[in-house]
Amino acid sequence: MKRIIGVNRKRVHLVNLQRKVQINLDDLISILSSLETKIDNRLRHINIVIVSDNKIKQLNKKFLNKNHPTDVLAFHLGTTGEIIISAERAKIQASEMKHSLEDELIYLIIHGILHLQGYDDADTCGYNEMKKKQDGIFTEISGKLHAKRQKTGHR
Repeated sequence: MKRIIGVNRKRVHLVNLQRKVQINLDDLISILSSLETKIDNRLRHINIVIVSDNKIKQLNKKFLNKNHPTDVLAFHLGTTGEIIISAERAKIQASEMKHSLEDELIYLIIHGILHLQGYDDADTCGYNEMKKKQDGIFTEISGKLHAKRQKTGHR
């Protein structure tokens, strides 16, 4: 398996920088075009980077001063958004939710996109609003709904 696998779509660039978790990128690629219609036009590009737990832990510490791995981080950089996802966290959460790793990655990508568009899940009201939107998009593009999901991004 190649260490770096990149896919360049119109507005979304997907890069896999980790080796620990086998990911079917073809499934993700087929969904990215559907997700592009959900992206605020002010964002010209979104980079989705899949990394290891160790790497996301380093980033979480550096930027949010939290010394633990998380599932997803999102950074708004002007007209570009950066979504960082831990493959290992996604694999664990997929198992907990009893769905595929690729479904979990899609769910986390949607979560990151919503953060880039200004949604905030730091309090209960914001979390409920964001989860409703996230579930709606996930259901629309995948035909599936995981209503029992716990709070994303705060493990």
